Amino acid sequence: MIDHTLLKQDATEADVKKLCEEARKHNFATVCLNSAFIPKAAQLLKGSGVKPIAVVGFPLGAGTTSAKAFEAREAIHIACALSKAAGAAFVKTSTGFASGGATAEDIALMRKIVGPEMGVKASGGIRTTEDAERMINAGASRIGASASVAIVEHAGQTAKKSDSGKSGPAGKNRKPFSGLPYKAGGSAPETKKPPKGGGTSGGGSKSGGY
Repeated sequence: MIDHTLLKQDATEADVKKLCEEARKHNFATVCLNSAFIPKAAQLLKGSGVKPIAVVGFPLGAGTTSAKAFEAREAIHIACALSKAAGAAFVKTSTGFASGGATAEDIALMRKIVGPEMGVKASGGIRTTEDAERMINAGASRIGASASVAIVEHAGQTAKKSDSGKSGPAGKNRKPFSGLPYKAGGSAPETKKPPKGGGTSGGGSKSGGY
């Protein structure tokens, strides 16, 4: 419920430590800091339910658009790197409640940071088949959308149209957007081959999907 906040310009690491200790003690929702302190806060809050969050363009929001965009990208970079280090399975663009939503640029940046091992979820503002394809091609391995039915139905109709006039049931059994692996840079991750002699390590083979 409460974002425990420390945004004064002369804050020290000792102040951040005190803030995080208080947040853990009282089970606050988050600690809100300038982005430079996020790695330290994440370390101090590890194992708790308290999340570190950062501000961008604080306090006036009066910086240039390019400066605020740079600061936002830095915050994304920090969040993704920390999530990967913590062993998270996925990173996600947003809650989907804000007006902005996911962008292909953000997805590409997140995929670049976390690599092929983690899932990247695009959420917010994805309403059409074209939106979903744009996110998948940028590196998304999961799509969060309330317009899911419309997305897959439109994709199915497009597949049928593209197959019209062709012989054979080429598009009959297609399942658009059903477990597709991401295609960052136009190619999906390679499927690992089982070791010689049969069988797979870890109890089964693993595809390029997430």
